[in-house]
Amino acid sequence: NEPGGPWSDDQWLLEHFENYQAHGNITLLAEEANGRIVGFADLWTADEPAPFGCSLDVECIDAFREYYLAGLETKLLSAAEKIAREKGLPALDVGTNTCGGDFVSLRRFGMRVFYEYDNLTCSCRDGLPKLKHRSVASKDVDVSGLIKVNHWSPTDFTLRDEEEPTYLAEFTVADTRAIVELWCNNPDGLQNLPVPVNPPNKSELFVEPRVLSSRELMTEALEKCLSLAAELGAEQILLPCPSDIQPDTDRLDIAERDFAFAWLRKKLR
Repeated sequence: NEPGGPWSDDQWLLEHFENYQAHGNITLLAEEANGRIVGFADLWTADEPAPFGCSLDVECIDAFREYYLAGLETKLLSAAEKIAREKGLPALDVGTNTCGGDFVSLRRFGMRVFYEYDNLTCSCRDGLPKLKHRSVASKDVDVSGLIKVNHWSPTDFTLRDEEEPTYLAEFTVADTRAIVELWCNNPDGLQNLPVPVNPPNKSELFVEPRVLSSRELMTEALEKCLSLAAELGAEQILLPCPSDIQPDTDRLDIAERDFAFAWLRKKLR
């Protein structure tokens, strides 16, 4: 079996590697002298609007527990940096879910936080205006020119396929385009539940870059997501927001706000 969590199943791991290869990306494998694989790093070439731009994203670094303190992470990052430089990419990115993304080893490697987002637990108020939107199938979704607010992976990496029970809608924020994906996470099992048969409780939000730095536009985007979630029967839902944006709480009923994720970047030129 291979390192960590779901990767312990050999067939799942093979399918995962084949998905990367099919999209022109690679997975680095770390192995012992006897050929036993002890760790890996997934590499995805991203080409997104600013502030992300072009980069080589390290999507996942995983290893057997006995290798956690063996410097394997730095070795895999060094190999990833070499590949990024060979591709002529201007940056190497890695995500982390630690508070502030402040891994000592990552900072020593030259990486610095450049984007963070929080999760807002929002309650659906009565009287929210009905959202004018267009429902879309995953095969028809166009994320070009958009940035995923809950950016735990590149914008074009994780859009769910038609077999997964989510609800996708396209709408406008002022004069900008936005897409929201709503789903019902089942805390008692690994499978999500169908929406709108079940009210959604989680979301992913895709917006044009200028929304990320505007309190007014981000508030409007979140308010519209909340309106659609309420229309689909939600009483409360998790919505993403850049960590440095304070949305208008007169328009949003925010029960909790928690740090979610950080991206670190090493500039290569």
